[in-house]
Amino acid sequence: MELYKFNIKDLTEDEYEHYRSLMSEERRKRLDGLRFEEDRKRSLCGYMLAVKALSHLTGTAENDIVIADDKNGKPFAENIGLQFSVSHSGELAVCAVGENRIGVDIEKVREVNMQSAKRFANEEELIYIFGRLPEKEDFKSKNGETLKHFFEIWTKKEAIGKTKGVGIGYDMKNADTSETLTYENNGYVITVCEEK
Repeated sequence: MELYKFNIKDLTEDEYEHYRSLMSEERRKRLDGLRFEEDRKRSLCGYMLAVKALSHLTGTAENDIVIADDKNGKPFAENIGLQFSVSHSGELAVCAVGENRIGVDIEKVREVNMQSAKRFANEEELIYIFGRLPEKEDFKSKNGETLKHFFEIWTKKEAIGKTKGVGIGYDMKNADTSETLTYENNGYVITVCEEK
């Protein structure tokens, strides 16, 4: 498994135009339809990382890499035997590449509605996030460690969903997160899950 990162602030206009030109017409329309410039840059950087990584790892020319979406919307390279997954948050985009189905999620640690943890975290994970089974007041009181733990669990569940190709449309509470790898990077949490 290889993990690639890119800060969207480092994206040049030439890079933007080059990688946009490599996209399918449908993917370009989706990119251009994003309302905010930052969202367009994040999306383009995810695509760029995938193309660069696949080219680097296989020796395939960038303009020969064909990226499409499967029936669930998970991107894949039509003509290359490697699997990849992209994610972006804040100023960072990431791409994980492996031989098996793979999912990656990145989240910038930030203030969130902590009650959403009840939707995806099981009892053991809630204790990890809050230090005990949470009561009403726990969902309002947030500190750096609590937020970091929240995003560790969230990115694990997201990465698993991306690996399965179902996003968050699965039984997140009962997902086995033991096969995931989680990294911290300057205020971001990144988790990768690759099928064995």
